[in-house]
Amino acid sequence: MSDYCLLEKTHMLSAYEVVLPRWDGKYGKFKPFSKWTENKGLKWYQYYNGVMHDIHTNFRHANIKNLVEATCGLVVLLSAQFLNEDFSPDLGCLALEGSGDGMEPSVGSYFRVKYPIFDNDSRYDFIWQDIKDQQNIIQCHDYNSMIKDSYK
Repeated sequence: MSDYCLLEKTHMLSAYEVVLPRWDGKYGKFKPFSKWTENKGLKWYQYYNGVMHDIHTNFRHANIKNLVEATCGLVVLLSAQFLNEDFSPDLGCLALEGSGDGMEPSVGSYFRVKYPIFDNDSRYDFIWQDIKDQQNIIQCHDYNSMIKDSYK
């Protein structure tokens, strides 16, 4: 998880919100990485990891709430990298469009995601025609230089 927490600085994972359409009740909206803003660990990840490594001791944490939170964590990671592109050859999908909730369909179009707002200094842009013939235009981001805090 400490590798993923490095993405917080560049992708603002803690600001993402995920909604499950048609989910009523207290747990309808999830911010799976929000505890990182408080320098705290992610309970759903700790539970997932505990169940994975010792199911007999930690089986009580294998519940629907932790499953949904872990799934929403995965939705955030995929959305941060690919927006809503699922690279599927099939054009058909199950989606709720235009609900006016400020959220967009996520990868696979079932979950809905509210993306963080990045300031202009955090964005990049390019004109492909201007750079297409340049050598070595893709550079690696040095996440190791950003290591400061570690979340578990």
